[in-house]
Amino acid sequence: MNHQRQQDGPDPDFFPEDLSSEEEERLREVWALAADAEPGGEGTSVDTEQALSQFQETLDTGEEAPSSSPPHKESEQSREHGSSGRASRPRKEKRSRWRATRWAAAALVLIAAGAVLAYWWQQPVVRAASQGEQLSFTLPDGSKVQLNSGSALRYDRSFGDARVLFLKGEAFFEVDSDERPFLVRTHNAKVRALGTAFNVQARPDAPSAGTQVTLVEGTVEVGSREAGAKTVQMRPGETRRVQGREARLSEPLAVTVKEATAWRRGDLIVKNRPLESLLPEVERRFAVELAVRPDSLRQQRISLALRQPSSAEAVVRDVALVLGLQYRETAGGFTLHE
Repeated sequence: MNHQRQQDGPDPDFFPEDLSSEEEERLREVWALAADAEPGGEGTSVDTEQALSQFQETLDTGEEAPSSSPPHKESEQSREHGSSGRASRPRKEKRSRWRATRWAAAALVLIAAGAVLAYWWQQPVVRAASQGEQLSFTLPDGSKVQLNSGSALRYDRSFGDARVLFLKGEAFFEVDSDERPFLVRTHNAKVRALGTAFNVQARPDAPSAGTQVTLVEGTVEVGSREAGAKTVQMRPGETRRVQGREARLSEPLAVTVKEATAWRRGDLIVKNRPLESLLPEVERRFAVELAVRPDSLRQQRISLALRQPSSAEAVVRDVALVLGLQYRETAGGFTLHE
């Protein structure tokens, strides 16, 4: 049985209303190629498949694609009774409903995305430097921070009326000038600064469990984090400590800026400090474990100045030399002993 070729092409109402002229022309080419194919054969010709594929790429908008098989040629009687108009209207209505559904789905996606973005924006930022590394970054207001090993800083993504940060560990701050106060809170202290540079060390797990502040330039106020607590204004080159969990404010300490900020240059400087306060610093810097046998050796005081030590062993070797001790290597680090 011979196939009668469709000469007239698809009814213009068949095309979606929002097709470009290029897309409509491609669909007409597909139509013409499909008309040349023999029914019952091994499938659509290669040219037809190619044209269909190209058309699908240009139509990749999520709308319902037009049918790949041509409609039957209308009879004179059906045209007289307007059957073509009745057939095109349901197709238009279906496409309209499909577009409305798409817009509704897109609106829901946007609402959900907006809610997720708002939730994300409200979550604080936490920047952390693991053991063996340091981390430098810029805050939302343009202020610069350098985090020492084993330290973490938490703050809002967008500062409000005040720039408030929460520190555990040690950090150096270079504060950008701003009318809003710049506040650093630790486990037991608060530091208020405007346009200044200062170092804060706050390790609640350290033997002293205090917060030490060293002012390099500008002005800061330091005191207990408790509401209404007394604060003192510091001068450049001065170091003060908020001591222990009782948050007692010390008098100025005999700690120089060079000593307090030595970690930023990779140096290690301690003056007349107990060995137990030095060992955790070496552990954090080089990500090792240090032990002392017997424990009473931890109270021995030591002064040491090392310029950019290359390894934990280099530090342990000099400590042993200064204190007249021995050391041995262990699986995770070193042990100092008599």
